[in-house]
Amino acid sequence: MTAQRPSLRVALASSRIDILEMMRQACAGSGFLPVLAVVPPVLWRERTRETDPATRLAKVRAATPPEMGVLALPAADLPDALRLFGVDMVVVCGYPTLLPPFVVDTLPGGGINCHPSLLPRWQGPSPISWALRMGDPRIGLSVHRMNGDTYDSGPVLAQDTLPTPDDDFDPATLHARAIRRLVRGVLPKALAAVLRGEPGTLQDPNAATWAGFMDHADRYLDRGQSPLTLHHLTRALRYLRWTPHIRIDGAWHTITRTSPTPTPTCNRRVDCANGAPLWVADATPAPVNTAHPRIYT
Repeated sequence: MTAQRPSLRVALASSRIDILEMMRQACAGSGFLPVLAVVPPVLWRERTRETDPATRLAKVRAATPPEMGVLALPAADLPDALRLFGVDMVVVCGYPTLLPPFVVDTLPGGGINCHPSLLPRWQGPSPISWALRMGDPRIGLSVHRMNGDTYDSGPVLAQDTLPTPDDDFDPATLHARAIRRLVRGVLPKALAAVLRGEPGTLQDPNAATWAGFMDHADRYLDRGQSPLTLHHLTRALRYLRWTPHIRIDGAWHTITRTSPTPTPTCNRRVDCANGAPLWVADATPAPVNTAHPRIYT
């Protein structure tokens, strides 16, 4: 009789309850034993500190199976807690800060991270919005080993893609679709690679691009750029739920969407670089106090 290999004990790290549950199911279905949920001790929303982290922690506890622990600790306290729970590896998705090397390196299996880009393209915190901004034909999905010292640069274990949505997309639906495919589809393939002892494929640093947070100044569209560039930027802003602004007849207007060609919705022409037209929808004069002091005054 062959002895059964004991399950690897994993901690799941995320700021969202739904992602924690999807990760738990993926790990449990792949021969891993989820023993701990790790949530950030504080969430930041629109640069404002969350007022009641205890309430969020209570919701995580209520949604987590009783055999799993739940912790909300600063990084400095995580190594001792992970050892206490006998954690072999941490699985991360949607965690708002980088887990430093002194956390990941304490674990026999290290850590793996779920990242919505086709690495090494769009390493960093805002990959989907940058994929939209640059007109990428597909949204990438990757699971990679964490190297602890830089964002999203470790060896890749598994990847997949989604088609970039058409112009009439809902930001919440797009994000949810990408995360579901990432956690339910790509993560199990990566976990299987971990069990096979595969180190993953090294990323080419020369092919890496950075997806940092966009600046609020990006909302002010520069008509000196091409219509297609501004159209892609508008799609990225809509994904972030930011309102784009553009100058029409010498005054700032807010717009809801754009198109490189006229449509029944986007039927107001705005000339851009070299007189090429961008077609906009629902252009309304912006309040004077919305004009950005550093942009196109």
